Amino acid sequence: MIGDSPILSVPAVPVGARTGAATHGVADRQRSFAGILATDQRLQGGVGGDAKSRAREAAEQLVSITFVQPILAQMRASEGAAAPFKPTPGEKQFGALLDAELAQQVTKAARFSLVDRVAQDLLRQSSALEEIQNRRLQDGIDA
Repeated sequence: MIGDSPILSVPAVPVGARTGAATHGVADRQRSFAGILATDQRLQGGVGGDAKSRAREAAEQLVSITFVQPILAQMRASEGAAAPFKPTPGEKQFGALLDAELAQQVTKAARFSLVDRVAQDLLRQSSALEEIQNRRLQDGIDA
């Protein structure tokens, strides 16, 4: 406290204690970015994870982009806030990015049954495709 005024008092907080919440947010963003990089590497190189986890991840992304993200975008567009509470140009510009990230988080956290169904269908189709490719290889070898 400086003088007798409580308004000018500064709480004694260790320097590291103030960065805890900010560090947590940065860590979440870094994990999200690392996940995007890992997804890209798996798609390019075909490595990482079993077929079930890859199908689940693809299904989550499909449901997120196709169903959840448009709903969030429509909610954002229908917001009729008064002048001081209207979205700024920056909020409007980056709103789509926020919608995309939020849609992915909601889809992962909610465990939608639609995601399960799409993942099952992807697995079924990929196994059928593998069987067809194996038959063609065997027919080519036998011929």
